[in-house]
Amino acid sequence: MKPRQSSIYRKLELLHLWASSLVDRCPKSLSYQIEGKAIMDDLNNALLVTKFALKAPKGEERLRHIEMLDVYLADLDTHITELRERSKPANAQARVLTRDQYASYMRDYAIIQMEIDSWRKSNIVGLQAPAGRAGSGSD
Repeated sequence: MKPRQSSIYRKLELLHLWASSLVDRCPKSLSYQIEGKAIMDDLNNALLVTKFALKAPKGEERLRHIEMLDVYLADLDTHITELRERSKPANAQARVLTRDQYASYMRDYAIIQMEIDSWRKSNIVGLQAPAGRAGSGSD
C-alpha cells in the first residue's frame, strides 16, 4: 500500500499541517522554539516510520515500526501538553494553544491512536502460535 492511501498517514499529514501553523505562532524565545522543533521532529519521524511500516511485510518488522510510531506520538503528546500548560490563563501573554485547538488536537490524536491499535491487532493475529503447539513446552 502506498502511504497516501493509508488513513493513518493522511491523518498524520493533517496533524503535521496543524502543528506547522501552531509552531509558526510560537513566540521566538528559545524555550518555545525548542518545543516547536521537538513537535515537528516527532511528526516528521512519525510520518517516516508509518511509511516504513506500510512497506514492511506483515509480521515482527511491521510491529516494530508500529511500536516506534506509538513512541513518537507519545512524545508529541507530551510536547503539545507542555504548550497547553504554558497557554493557561496565568500565561495570557504567551497564549499559543487555545482550549478549542487543544480539544481538536485531542480528538484527532484519539482517532489516530484507535487506528494504530487496530492496525497493531491485525498484525498480531498472524503471529500467534499454532493451537497444537501452544503450551507444549516443559514446565
